[in-house]
Amino acid sequence: MKSGKTGVWFWMVIDEYKKRAGCGSSLRMIERKVVHVKRVVKWGKRIMKGGGKGWDTRLGEVVCLLHDVGRFPQSLYGTFNDGKSINHAKVGRKMFMDSELNDEWTKAERKIIAEAIGEHNNIYYRDKNKYAKLVRDADQLAIIEETEEQTNLEGREVSNSGKIRKSMKSRYELGELIDALTVKTMGERILMFRSWKRRMNFEISKILYNRYKFDEKLDQRYFELFPERKGYWQAVTSGNQRLKTNLRARVRKRTDTRGKTTLA
Repeated sequence: MKSGKTGVWFWMVIDEYKKRAGCGSSLRMIERKVVHVKRVVKWGKRIMKGGGKGWDTRLGEVVCLLHDVGRFPQSLYGTFNDGKSINHAKVGRKMFMDSELNDEWTKAERKIIAEAIGEHNNIYYRDKNKYAKLVRDADQLAIIEETEEQTNLEGREVSNSGKIRKSMKSRYELGELIDALTVKTMGERILMFRSWKRRMNFEISKILYNRYKFDEKLDQRYFELFPERKGYWQAVTSGNQRLKTNLRARVRKRTDTRGKTTLA
């Protein structure tokens, strides 16, 4: 969405922070983020197109366009780690609300956009704003599409290791959410990406994940980075299925003669 007052404001923000970044790593981070935002808009359109009626595509596109606007001031810290700089989503929401865009959006629309920007990185968001859910799914699909870039160490606060801690394996096996702020290694980062499909908000998002073979893409990237750990990775990522099999076995084992079942 490059036209309209909101689009003009967005590109003005980028130009401002490019000038402030100079020619170092912060500038490269901004340039990468611009590419990422374009991908999120693309995935947002795909989700809306395949997800049935009821979408305001103009609203959906602008939410996807602006979701990471807080990343541009964050880039000046030299990291995209919210825990070690600023919460880019909350900063982005304030930037939008402080902008002079009242004549382009109604009060209700501004509230929807602001909430979507502010909550798009909240892994526990379960409220009713479907545009916040849209941009979260689109953001995750875009991140996985750019796996090679997302597993580049520049600006990442993780070690270049394929090792995965027991606590992370357990969360993955149980289908629980993995918080990016708890990730310590590149292996854990890739595992976090692989776990996202289970908690995507829309069925069409999961269909798109499978259609583009993102499990295979993530597996391949792990093997490229850590070829000596191929068997290790396969054991970790098959753990969820193993857990389900073990649970079924436990249920069968505890079935009594009257046909009642209880978990051990």
